[in-house]
Amino acid sequence: MNAENTAELMQASDIGANVGMYSMLAGKSCGLRVFSFEPESQNYALLNRNIHLNRLSETVTAFPIALSDANKVDRLYLSEFTTGGSCHQFGAQTNFNLQPVRSPFAQGCVAFSLDSLVAQGFLPQPHHIKIDVDGLEHLVMSGAVSVIRDPQMKSLLVEINGGLAQHRELIDLMTSLGFIHDARQVESSVRTEGTFKGCGNYIFWRESEDFSLDFSSIFTQKERNVLEYMKSKITDAPLEMLPSPHFVVDALFPPDFYKEIIKNRVDNDAFVSIGTTGRTTGAYKDRYMLKLDGESLAGLDDARRTFWGSLGRILNSTELLHAFTMRYYEIIEKSGILAADSIVVNAENLLIRDKTNYAIGPHTDAPHRLFSVMIYLPKDESLSALGTSLYVPKDPAFRCDGGPHYPFDNFERVKTARFSPNSAFCFLKTDNSFHGVEPILEQEVERDAICYIARIKGSGSAVVRL
Repeated sequence: MNAENTAELMQASDIGANVGMYSMLAGKSCGLRVFSFEPESQNYALLNRNIHLNRLSETVTAFPIALSDANKVDRLYLSEFTTGGSCHQFGAQTNFNLQPVRSPFAQGCVAFSLDSLVAQGFLPQPHHIKIDVDGLEHLVMSGAVSVIRDPQMKSLLVEINGGLAQHRELIDLMTSLGFIHDARQVESSVRTEGTFKGCGNYIFWRESEDFSLDFSSIFTQKERNVLEYMKSKITDAPLEMLPSPHFVVDALFPPDFYKEIIKNRVDNDAFVSIGTTGRTTGAYKDRYMLKLDGESLAGLDDARRTFWGSLGRILNSTELLHAFTMRYYEIIEKSGILAADSIVVNAENLLIRDKTNYAIGPHTDAPHRLFSVMIYLPKDESLSALGTSLYVPKDPAFRCDGGPHYPFDNFERVKTARFSPNSAFCFLKTDNSFHGVEPILEQEVERDAICYIARIKGSGSAVVRL
């Protein structure tokens, strides 16, 4: 491409783009012209699909190449052959710690240095760079020193593995090139346990730049640990297809964190009746809700406001939404709804409290929902029978695109998820995903849960038909 055509725009390079989360954010929300590099074939296909669905082809351009310290042809050794995978290595069968491993698959791959692409005019000089290639960051930066040194460069985000000497040297390199970083940001990013212990994102910027960080958008280390734990539990939960696609997650939160949820239980006066909010067609006077956002939490005491605000940030994260969505991706893709001009999914989280006499008849969710998750928050197993139930209509041909709640008598109950502490029941919205809650007859019951709702925007309704 001709770099001169984009010279008037702020440029960004996303190196190790995967399926494009950073690229979409930079192109859609930050007003940057983004050049994305993702060599793995499955990720590259989905990266381009995401560019198309977000209508960003004029803003984000993806290249199926690796970046390294020189121009060369070699193999890309995959950690696994799957969409959204990571820890692939160019030119060596190693893991992110640069230790030898056996790769199950290798594809052909071409690599360039960023310096050569810019020097030859194939790319414009970037102003911002993000590098996340799971171990080979030092090679990418070795091939980008001239680009980084250029006065137009403003900031660089790079994942650094503190256990590797080659990576620790990158901090000195950036300092020698006139860049600084903030120890608070690093502390909030570096993982202190788990597989990627010692790894974290460093954000560097020129000392002369007026560059500030909004720490409200950066996870604390505790939040990062909780999020990574949740993602692993979601990924490992077995998916069931009958009577409609769903899965159950046991111990969704780390056990100690769940104890904090119980400790910070919200008082009744913070909730509002859902029937007064306009969110439902029925009154449902025995269901109460509290949105997990800053405005709705303002009335809580300091400790609870801080805790639920932190949990809300985790639940509202793009990473968690991606983890849930990927469990259903093959079903969604086969349904054809991704062929719409624009599909954007976002999540909303409600803390709900159901009381005695609450019930909701079998129904499929509104057409704009993609999936729903009920995260159960009881203190013990005493209410285990009060989970969400799945139903099949007595008329086998009956389907519903969403909306009405039907009489229990028209359906057979197939299963009921246990309302167990720290568990989650996730179900995809389809035209036969009938679910509901049997009447709560026990006296003085308070059934607490988080309702996690993934909604489709920008395409009207899109119903998965099975």
